[in-house]
Amino acid sequence: MNLSPTPIQKFFDNNGRPLVNGRVFTYVAGTSTPIDTYVDSVGTLNSNPIVLDFRGECSLWIDALRAYKFILAPPGTDDPPTNPIWTVDNITAAPVPSDNASNDSGSVNNVALSIPQISAPVAFTRVVFKAANTNTGATTLQINGGSTHAITWQNTGPLSGGEIIANGIYQAIFDGVQWQLEGPTLGTLQMRNAQESGAGVTPSNYSPIPQNPVPKRYGAAGDGVTNDTTAIARTASANRNGLAMIDGGGFTYSVSSVLPASPTPAGFNFYNGRITCPQTVSDTLDGYSVTVFGYGAAVSNTFIPEQFPAGGGIFYAAGNHVVAIGRDALSLNTTGRRMTAVGSKALGSNTTGAYNTAVASHALQDNTTGEENTAVGVQALQKNTTASHNSAFGVSALLVNTTGADNTAVGHRSMAASITGDHNVAVGVQALLGANGASDNIAVGYQAMSAAVTGNFNVGVGSAALGAITSGTNCTAVGRRALAANTASENTAVGADAAVANTSGANLVAVGRNALAANTTAANNTAVGHSALAACDGTNNTAVGRSAGTAITSGTGNTAVGQQALASENTGTNNTAIGNLADSGVSGRTNCTTLGNGSSSTGNNQVTLGNASIGTLRCAVTVITAISDARFKRDIEALDLPDEFIEELQIATYHWIDDDMPHGRQVGVIAQRLDELQTKYGVEWLNLVDKSNPERWEATPGKLLFPLITYTQRLSKRVEALEALVMP
Repeated sequence: MNLSPTPIQKFFDNNGRPLVNGRVFTYVAGTSTPIDTYVDSVGTLNSNPIVLDFRGECSLWIDALRAYKFILAPPGTDDPPTNPIWTVDNITAAPVPSDNASNDSGSVNNVALSIPQISAPVAFTRVVFKAANTNTGATTLQINGGSTHAITWQNTGPLSGGEIIANGIYQAIFDGVQWQLEGPTLGTLQMRNAQESGAGVTPSNYSPIPQNPVPKRYGAAGDGVTNDTTAIARTASANRNGLAMIDGGGFTYSVSSVLPASPTPAGFNFYNGRITCPQTVSDTLDGYSVTVFGYGAAVSNTFIPEQFPAGGGIFYAAGNHVVAIGRDALSLNTTGRRMTAVGSKALGSNTTGAYNTAVASHALQDNTTGEENTAVGVQALQKNTTASHNSAFGVSALLVNTTGADNTAVGHRSMAASITGDHNVAVGVQALLGANGASDNIAVGYQAMSAAVTGNFNVGVGSAALGAITSGTNCTAVGRRALAANTASENTAVGADAAVANTSGANLVAVGRNALAANTTAANNTAVGHSALAACDGTNNTAVGRSAGTAITSGTGNTAVGQQALASENTGTNNTAIGNLADSGVSGRTNCTTLGNGSSSTGNNQVTLGNASIGTLRCAVTVITAISDARFKRDIEALDLPDEFIEELQIATYHWIDDDMPHGRQVGVIAQRLDELQTKYGVEWLNLVDKSNPERWEATPGKLLFPLITYTQRLSKRVEALEALVMP
């Protein structure tokens, strides 16, 4: 029978871990000329370079008549490799014939074989032997009484005692200088590696010997129930001279509260498994554990089961209560505790930060000392370093935050550009996306406040609410696109598209859908109601009610209270309309006041009380007081009107045609007759008739009071004269 060759080739990185996706370049020996290798014995070609699988393995067959050069390189390396892991030249096929096996006939520490077909060993000569003795130290091997050459354990130095056991079967390969022992081929032998030799530790059972020893090699059960304290201590001690890491092999180990006195490691690095302690000795009195799965996960974590300081009491253990699942998750953590990292490089840079949770690839990747952060989503809080109390949920949420604290971001790329801002809340895709230094803001909705950079104390609730604000402060926007283009400060908008177009206008209040929708730069406007001041870009306007002032564009100083009050006004100024439809059908007015449902002005500088249906004006007084100070008048003359003007004045009774007017028989003047009379006597300046609305003339009979007084005075004098004639 022949010794079986290695059926699958396996390669490792510089840390002794399987080289997943590594590259094996194959060349003609001594050159950089690529040469073929094969997947199987029938000649199926390999790629060149060969890409290793997820275990760092590949099938590698070579031509027995050719010499090769192999170069092992990291994943992604191109030809020619510039940073190889190793290079081996002049590799040839070296089959092991059955007659290269022999019984050892030598003495202790010297293996002597009789193999006639080997005159002298050359590179890659392989032999199999059954040991005659158990070695006690450095050991040599000779063939056919020839030269002796040292035996090493895979080129790690001379053998230690007990590494060759009598009657054990071994195989060795000559490297041109010495023999390299490959390990026992049969039985349950306990060969030691270099770290074990240096630490004086002998394995308690056989297992493959990786770069970082697995606890099962030292008797651990790894079932999470059996007490594996001794095995863990032996594993840690055996590795003290190496990389100080324990590969858990994917198992769970239960340890007691106190490790054996000798050897007792103060702490050790553990990955790819879980350690639990049921004893109540940790900072929360509920046991402590480390759970790690994934290549490089928590590779630097220091697990301290228990330490008692000189003064007694319990030392709060560092590096405990840690869960790391994923490649390089928590890989740099040393003493940070109570953390969970799930995903490739999640919390990968954390060293001493505690109470952090990261779920997804690269979540909280750069965090070092920041504490009490939560990141869920790919790249969530990825750049956070020292900041604490942040919560990020969503892909790239709070992506580049480094030192900003007390922020909450929920949604894809929410607060993704924020670096230093504090006390912000962003909920929604790209909410507060551009914030960088902004603080104390609340943004809820798709792209709400997405352009904010340094603005503070703002609230944006709704899709794109305050979407364009950069440095503005003290703004509140509630509703889809409310204040969407705003960059100014001190504005409030509630309702879909409220003040949607405003850019630099300040001190605005818009409540209702489309309220102040067209306002861009105007300031000091207040609009409450659906479409109130919807077209306005003038200043100092106030509108309350559905569509109140909705057509005002550049008009200023207007006040409209009531549904559609001043609804048609556009450029007018300083008008006041109070009531449903008050002054709703006119435009271009100046300084008009209309009060009441449907009240309407007919020109500038007017006050209108009520609509045409009003039949009674009720007040505690019956007259209106007007300014009459002589100091404000000039060209004062006595009124002189012909008596005929009064004598021809006609007072009529009538009924209104329009049913909306007061019912019943009415008494008053007729505007057309009154106009004819003032025209006849050339006193149009009395303005007894308002013809500004050609469809409806209006009369001001109150102005007849003064002509009547003058007429009465003259009439009184005539009576006195007549009385004097009759009664001398």
